[in-house]
Parts: sequence; structure tokens; C-alpha cells
Amino acid sequence: MIDETGRARDTLYNVAVQEHHEHSRSRVYPQDVGATKTLAAGAPANTFGSWAEIIPIDTVDFCYEVVGLVIEAADAATTYFIQLGYSTAGGSDPITSQIMGERRLILGTPINKATEILEFWSQNCPANAKL
Repeated sequence: MIDETGRARDTLYNVAVQEHHEHSRSRVYPQDVGATKTLAAGAPANTFGSWAEIIPIDTVDFCYEVVGLVIEAADAATTYFIQLGYSTAGGSDPITSQIMGERRLILGTPINKATEILEFWSQNCPANAKL
């Protein structure tokens, strides 16, 4: 790549520019430290529970990407599988094409470090969609 002065840019610089462009804004949701969301597992093993709304529809008015979750408590020491999805219609659950990412993790009880972020590599969520 050639910059505005006609000099070649190295690959690391180019990657850094793209990373800043894509991830220059970082926000925490919910911003109320007392607010929590409970995720309930399905009753039989290897069965998803019901979708739990994390961010209500029409709350975030720009396209965003979920980079992680903080798990503060777990009811059982076991393996968990968390799936994130979005919906652009109120009252509807995500469909397969709206699944943004998923993670499998093993948790003990109590949680050893409740500030540890569980990273997600996900696609972007459209503006005003619920998570």
C-alpha cells in the first residue's frame, strides 16, 4: 500500500489502521453495575434453554460487535455453551442466520475471577437490533 506521501506502508501498520477503524469504540452494557442478566440452561443436557434478552430492541442506535461477556456467578460447576444472536423485530427470537457467535466453557463454583471477560469472536449486530 502507498500512503499519501507516496511511501510504502508495512503490513503491520495497515492491519493496525484496519483494527482501529473497526474497533475504535468500546462500550459496556449494561452500564448500571447493579443490573444483571440471567441465562437459564435447558433442562436436559445438550439442549438450549430459551433465548434471554440481553440488550432490548431500539437501545443501541449504531452497528456494534460483542467482544465478550463477564460471568459473575454459576449455579453448577459444569460445562456451559453460550450462543449469542440478534433480532431486528420485537417479540421474535433470532433465526439461524442471526446467530453471532458461541462459546463453550467450563466453570467452577464459586467463580474464581468475576471480572474475567469471556471473549467472543462474532459478527456485527445491526443498529437497533436486540441481542
